[in-house]
Amino acid sequence: MNKKIIYFLFISALIFISCSSNRNREKELQSKIENIIFSASSDTISFDLAKNIDVDWEYFIVIPPYTIIDRLADSIDVNLDEIKGTRIQYTDHFSVVCFINKDTISSYYIDNYHFSKLVPIHLYSKNVNLLLVKNGDRYFIKLKE
Repeated sequence: MNKKIIYFLFISALIFISCSSNRNREKELQSKIENIIFSASSDTISFDLAKNIDVDWEYFIVIPPYTIIDRLADSIDVNLDEIKGTRIQYTDHFSVVCFINKDTISSYYIDNYHFSKLVPIHLYSKNVNLLLVKNGDRYFIKLKE
């Protein structure tokens, strides 16, 4: 085989493996958060992300729809290239909850509405006090007052 073809196949395999790993990590995080939300036993419960999210993270940020990722990355000095694949800058169907450790993404969660009551583009520390509050048939995460 031609060396260029072998090189191309090798690089393609690496990219596929990397993307699969990121997607698996995202799906695991999404499943974990949704299990906590859907197993809530009352209309209002304390929600401790630090206890429940087992990736290394220092803070999280809620990235709202139509956010220009490059501009946000420059303003908070974090590489958000991984988020570009969500196409958040072109849609209004979801937000991205991004867990950050040492200026890099540890993991992220595509959220349809649970985190919508939090202030977007705000850095929430690991020790933030959150509540899971039922409103109608949906649960929302908000700051404990």
